[in-house]
Amino acid sequence: MVLEPDIGGVSIVLIGSMNPSIFSPDWFARQGLISSAQADDADVEILHRSIVQFKTGWLSVIVDRQRFQVMTTEPPYIRICDFVVRLFRECLPHAPISVVGINRDYHFNVSTAAAREKIGRALAPPTAWGEWGEKFSSGEGEKHGGLRSIIMEYKNLDDRAHGHIHVRVEPSQQLLPWGVYIGINDHFDASALPAEEQNVAVLSFLEKNFDASMARAESLADQVLRLKDA
Repeated sequence: MVLEPDIGGVSIVLIGSMNPSIFSPDWFARQGLISSAQADDADVEILHRSIVQFKTGWLSVIVDRQRFQVMTTEPPYIRICDFVVRLFRECLPHAPISVVGINRDYHFNVSTAAAREKIGRALAPPTAWGEWGEKFSSGEGEKHGGLRSIIMEYKNLDDRAHGHIHVRVEPSQQLLPWGVYIGINDHFDASALPAEEQNVAVLSFLEKNFDASMARAESLADQVLRLKDA
């Protein structure tokens, strides 16, 4: 069963050396990555030589001199992977990129304070804090405390020499008052390779691992969400 968040999305981030001034909606249309109609309908927020930001159809793009980010909230999410691979393999094969992050964001409304508290207590047991344990989550309303943010890191990965997976859990700022945010960052770093191999390695990793990354993110988010019913 597919895990359906109340709010969710996927982004891919590439780190390298970018030339934001070329990344206009019209340029993407000329490369065949979006249609002419999508380029014409693009909602352009910033179009500057140092930063570009626009949204069109299912796709949002933000580019600065060191970072390329593409986002979507609309499945099928594989489109975002295909878009990035085509862009940097076919249109910009010599672009210096060395790091890629595949990011999955979930916001769930767990409906009650008790349900969210149960997740927080399972991830950060009050008993670990000795006499302070129950004090952290004491109080009512604005005085009620507890877990604010936790990040777990997984680095012993068979599919990469350098990189990690981060799982972040914290109260959702988009679903108030009882939302839970779960964010998974799947990070691959090719910077230890010779410069001429980094682009190929990054795109190869993205292409080969995107589906597995999405499945793993769903499994991790499901594991966290189940804590409210444990």
